Amino acid sequence: MVNPAKAMEALHADASGVIGPTDNNDPPWLNTVQDVDGVVRSFGSEVLRKFAEPDTDAFMKWLETECRRLNNLFLGYQPGETEYAGWRRGPWNTPDQLGMFIRIHYFPSDDEDRFAVRDAFMRYTQDVIATTKANDGKPVDEWGWELDALTEQLVRALLGLPSGNNPEEDGDINIYGLTA
Repeated sequence: MVNPAKAMEALHADASGVIGPTDNNDPPWLNTVQDVDGVVRSFGSEVLRKFAEPDTDAFMKWLETECRRLNNLFLGYQPGETEYAGWRRGPWNTPDQLGMFIRIHYFPSDDEDRFAVRDAFMRYTQDVIATTKANDGKPVDEWGWELDALTEQLVRALLGLPSGNNPEEDGDINIYGLTA
């Protein structure tokens, strides 16, 4: 059985070296690697925690509600707004910008762009659970990088960055600013 605490630990990376436009007096922006990474990792940790509980119906209800909440957070920008739910977001955070980008470059489907973030978080959940199950019984140190890769993929999608899967086309963009 996978230890959820160990798997959650693997989702947490130090992004303190990432520089972004922050002012301690202002709400965080949904356009910085550090802040978006924090949202995704927090969600991933909660997925693992709640999935380990025996009540599947409760998990599915929570998942649907949380994915819709995150969809509204990332795609609900209204012109002239300055803050929403403790976050600052901009014109990128609309279905015809971010939603379309996600549909075209990350999670192609025939569904509407206005649900793209919801669907991306659902897909992330499926992938996190599948990865965790596939590595059941193995030390997290051997496969935690897979969770990091899934997290980075969603963070890149939410920020409108190339996938990083094709360095020749995308360029070798290291979104965490880490050096080898």
